[in-house]
Amino acid sequence: MSELRILLIEDSLADAELAKVRLRGVGEVEHGNSLSAALARLAQLVRDAANGRGHPRIPRVLLLEDSHGDAVLAQRALEAAAARFELTIARSLREGIDRLAQGFDAILLDLTLPDCVGPETVARMRAAAGELPIVVLSGADEGEVADRCFRAGASAYQEKGRIDPAALHHIVSRAIERGR
Repeated sequence: MSELRILLIEDSLADAELAKVRLRGVGEVEHGNSLSAALARLAQLVRDAANGRGHPRIPRVLLLEDSHGDAVLAQRALEAAAARFELTIARSLREGIDRLAQGFDAILLDLTLPDCVGPETVARMRAAAGELPIVVLSGADEGEVADRCFRAGASAYQEKGRIDPAALHHIVSRAIERGR
């Protein structure tokens, strides 16, 4: 889902400012005071979008993590990266599966959730998420666990104790690019 852009045609500056305040948070609002100027700007926006020059969309990531502390650490690691991600947190596998309909570019998945544990968590999420990239965040540093996660459909595997913001950003970005 791409960012909503609103082109507002209003000759009254006061009314235009009021509309911008009411639309804050809905999308980017541009103001024009004439129909010809608005149509010209709209044509430019269409040309830019057709040529891939529109505003880049912020990748949306679903984090499934029941530990508040670990969720905060993952969130801070992603925020510290140069590129931004929009992060949504689910505290159980069921909640995460329910949230998939909101549209995401990647999933960060803890292996120990209240309603599922281990590589089975990856298998169940893979069944629900289709081809969406799944990056496993695990406290287990056992190679066998990582191998089982990859066989179950994980795109990448990262140990929680070794999360570096740049590395996590790289892992998530690559998983998204491979998934496109």
